[in-house]
Amino acid sequence: MAPSLQGEWIKIEQKGGTGPGKRSSHGVAVIGDKLYAFGGEFIPNKSIDKDLYVFDFNSHTWSIAPANGDIIKIKCLGVRMVAVGTKLYIFGGRNENKDFEDFYSYDTVKNEWKFITKLDEEGGPEARTYHSMASDENNVYVFGGVSKGGLMTTPVRFRTIEAFNIADGKWSQLPDPGDEFEKRGGA
Repeated sequence: MAPSLQGEWIKIEQKGGTGPGKRSSHGVAVIGDKLYAFGGEFIPNKSIDKDLYVFDFNSHTWSIAPANGDIIKIKCLGVRMVAVGTKLYIFGGRNENKDFEDFYSYDTVKNEWKFITKLDEEGGPEARTYHSMASDENNVYVFGGVSKGGLMTTPVRFRTIEAFNIADGKWSQLPDPGDEFEKRGGA
């Protein structure tokens, strides 16, 4: 039997700074005492901006992270993000015209974006949106999602689980979960 967890929801009031607004379909991750938000939409299927927003839990203020290095060039929605150590990993998403095919990291200490790989050139997963992501100290995992949906062509849904090994910089696909595990977007 799992241990019982008890807690209480509290509303955190913003005390300053320009935040990301009331968006959806964005990626969020926490490192230390900061929450990071990237991408998303205010209006369905209309991507917003390329800024990485930072909420400081101590000061209750928002800011926009400095953009140095290999800066992401497109606005995207349906994007996902995870944290490993002091780095954020951004995968997937799309704008109004195409799926986002690149995989990036953002170093929160150096305030620097780094292009990691173009998915279709490095044996990585197919570009997708509305997937799930998780991480451990060694890997970034991508599950499910949808490709070529929206204004493009007929959507393709996935049930695969891919892993990116941070140390060797390579993608691998985990064993197929089987036909009883349905393909899904919004995983």
